Amino acid sequence: PAWGSRGGPASGSKTKGSKTGGGNRGMVIRELLESERTYHGKLSTLHRIYRTRLAESLQTLSPVTNQEQFDRLFSNTKDLEVHSAALIRSLEASFSGGTPPHDAQVGEAVLRSMHHVSVYSSYTERLSDAMALVELLRAKSVAAGGGLAAIEAEAKESDGAQAMDWYLIEPFQRCLRYPMLIERLLRETPPETARER
Repeated sequence: PAWGSRGGPASGSKTKGSKTGGGNRGMVIRELLESERTYHGKLSTLHRIYRTRLAESLQTLSPVTNQEQFDRLFSNTKDLEVHSAALIRSLEASFSGGTPPHDAQVGEAVLRSMHHVSVYSSYTERLSDAMALVELLRAKSVAAGGGLAAIEAEAKESDGAQAMDWYLIEPFQRCLRYPMLIERLLRETPPETARER
């Protein structure tokens, strides 16, 4: 059958194994890919709006943060974005040649990604400090006017963006979700093909 460019079935197509065209394994793989795309989009928004605006602020006479605070807020979020983009590319490559999700051999892509999942360790260790710093900066900016609170208000109005700490918690939540998705994937993969798939 023909498969869409984003890993889903073309309109009206069906595959052997399930009325939904891919069975439970295909559903898990699609969920892994689509949820990773959503997560990557949130990281991109964090950088595009908040990292950019705060970096620009550092060049002004009245910066919202100093350099040390800026580094505490974003630590290795760029590494997380690179990790996520690499996983997306690897998963998408599993569908090359029109391979339907339930037949996709995603094991190598997932294993390669998990070998580098340590990028989350240093981030989660610093998360509480970063969240507390956001609260401090927000409180100070509300009292003084402008600052982080103003950036958040403008981001919500112009982009429909959430507050900064909403994005900062996302990597922690994503890190918790990986084991659950992988466990479901293993459960839906036939034992005789698990090593290859």
